[in-house]
Amino acid sequence: MRAQSDENTTPTPAEETPPEDEDAVVDEEADAVVDPEDEADDEDDEDAEDGEPEDGEDERGPSALAALGGRVFARPLLAAAIALVVVAAGCAVYFGGAWYTAAHDESLRYSQMRDSALVSGEQAVQNLNTLDYRHVDQGLNLWLQSSAGDLRNSITAGRKTFAAQVQQAKTATTAKVLDAAITQLDEHAGKAAIIVALEITVTPAKGKPATKQSRLQGELTRTGAGWKLSKIGQVAVDTGAGGAPLATPAPRAS
Repeated sequence: MRAQSDENTTPTPAEETPPEDEDAVVDEEADAVVDPEDEADDEDDEDAEDGEPEDGEDERGPSALAALGGRVFARPLLAAAIALVVVAAGCAVYFGGAWYTAAHDESLRYSQMRDSALVSGEQAVQNLNTLDYRHVDQGLNLWLQSSAGDLRNSITAGRKTFAAQVQQAKTATTAKVLDAAITQLDEHAGKAAIIVALEITVTPAKGKPATKQSRLQGELTRTGAGWKLSKIGQVAVDTGAGGAPLATPAPRAS
């Protein structure tokens, strides 16, 4: 019994684990250590693979494309709007300039016509108030050249009478225009109204000259030879100085 007990109690030698190879352990530990640079390269590769767009896909994504498309679409509209503004401004300047030019030309033409009538009217009134008994025929011819219409007819009809009166009075009458103005002008009808202030000097053959001032109103008619005096009348009563009747007899203002 004792011998069996000893046999049973005799310790069995423990199974020993064979020793690991030290070189192998070092290699495994070395493999377990990851180089940070390699790890960073791996992450970059993964990011590049994940972020690389497929063929035909824009890197900016759908929203970026939409925004870009909106800008591209808006630019032609903006350019068109600017072009329209420029064209409108150009038209405004052109038509405004044309209107101004036409209006200015019309005003200028009217002014030139008025000035022409005024100059001719002043000269005609002066001519018809100038007559020298020594040159009656020459003076009466000047009256005819300065007149038209009824006034010219009256001068033609009374020519002999005017000549006889001046030769009998032996007077020389001259006139000087003090002031004159066109009071009406109808360019379509070719008519104008004029008023003239005159200083008339009557010089007899013997004696001192007499001077008077007179205001005459007349009507001018446009003819092929220019503006001619077709009517003449006295506005104010003469202040004196006798002499030959000038122009055609006209009723005095009451």
